[in-house]
Amino acid sequence: MALNPKTQQALMDMLKVKQPESIAAPISPLEAMQMERGLLSTDPVISKLQKVGRGVKSLLEPETPLDYLSMALPVGKTIKKSAEVAKKTIKSSKKSKPLYQKMSPGELNASEKFLQYHMLEPYKGFGPKRDTYEILEDRIVIYWGAGDKMFPNKVSQKTYKNPTLENLQKDFGY
Repeated sequence: MALNPKTQQALMDMLKVKQPESIAAPISPLEAMQMERGLLSTDPVISKLQKVGRGVKSLLEPETPLDYLSMALPVGKTIKKSAEVAKKTIKSSKKSKPLYQKMSPGELNASEKFLQYHMLEPYKGFGPKRDTYEILEDRIVIYWGAGDKMFPNKVSQKTYKNPTLENLQKDFGY
């Protein structure tokens, strides 16, 4: 085969690698951040931590529909259990009756006078709670100073959910 310009051109065309033409364009800031995330740090300790983090991330990222299903089942079970627990707590946390239904007005006044007789003041919502009492909606709470040399400001409390005068007298030693 003689090498004339036509055959030479045909050979060159056959050997030519055909690639799509590329266009040089600046990358967006988002693409630059994604490229930086892909690189490992030059510090050996940080690069090992990055490798471990990527390994854990690859374990947690679902790849197939079966992975999605296996991740959804435990979440569903957890939601079902938490709903059952919430139902139980709602049933068990029934609010007790208010004091005006538990005690007659005369008995409530007598209990309050009994507490004042024992040098307890009504708690006004501020200041120290030592030697005070509170009459709340459904209970009476008594605070008394139980301090000693180590903890002079220590306060103990006793809550009466059924605050009859007899219960108060029994606890005060009558």
